[in-house]
Amino acid sequence: MPDLNIMLLIGAILLFGYVIKGFTGFGGAAFTLPVMILFMDVKFVVPFTLLSTLTSNIIIWARSRKHVDRSIIWPLIAGYLIGIVPGVFLLKNIDSEWIVRALGIVIVAYGLNSLVAGSKGLNIKVRKETSVCVGALSGLLAGSTGVGMPPTIMYLTGKLNKSVLRATAVAVFIPAGIFRFASYLFTGLYTADIFWLYIYLLPVMLLGIYIGDKMHFKVDEERFTKAMNLLLVLLGIMLIANP
Repeated sequence: MPDLNIMLLIGAILLFGYVIKGFTGFGGAAFTLPVMILFMDVKFVVPFTLLSTLTSNIIIWARSRKHVDRSIIWPLIAGYLIGIVPGVFLLKNIDSEWIVRALGIVIVAYGLNSLVAGSKGLNIKVRKETSVCVGALSGLLAGSTGVGMPPTIMYLTGKLNKSVLRATAVAVFIPAGIFRFASYLFTGLYTADIFWLYIYLLPVMLLGIYIGDKMHFKVDEERFTKAMNLLLVLLGIMLIANP
């Protein structure tokens, strides 16, 4: 278990990360994970962030489930489940730093392109086959690095309004997160310290979600899109810089 000073630092990181999560519906783990990895073991941080992410996804889904686009979620979920298994294998057995850095490059390139060129998202039509492939890539990255949302969010951005995007994204991430939790548990990645830290810091995470959720309903579509692209660039830089 981390000492008190480290726990306070983690609490501050979680608060900011889950303000982002409550506001956008995603990005909580993508912010908290690379920051925590700077001073903690990746094989502790990834399972820990999954617990907090899964909890926050369930809370956000419960509040926004009426906005879920059900025609999109099932192929994405199927793809996630396909990709998670090899991703967990990589986390357990192979150094995942190269995956994290590659992911960071992709995120920065996409975010900058969106900000500079005013892109409305990837120019890819939503099809079942494409959704499965995007989901599989997200599952692979989620299983190995704990950050699987970028391919899915890049794929859906510009095709759904902000409320539908947020609700649909978390609807995809919940079953994928449950499957990933079972995979981590089965492979022995969870320890008692991880569960205790999660319990201690749960109130901080809930406060962050509450603040972000209030922000979500007061920000217009254009500002939301700009915030998403800025967030992607920030997260990508953090992933690239992570040692």
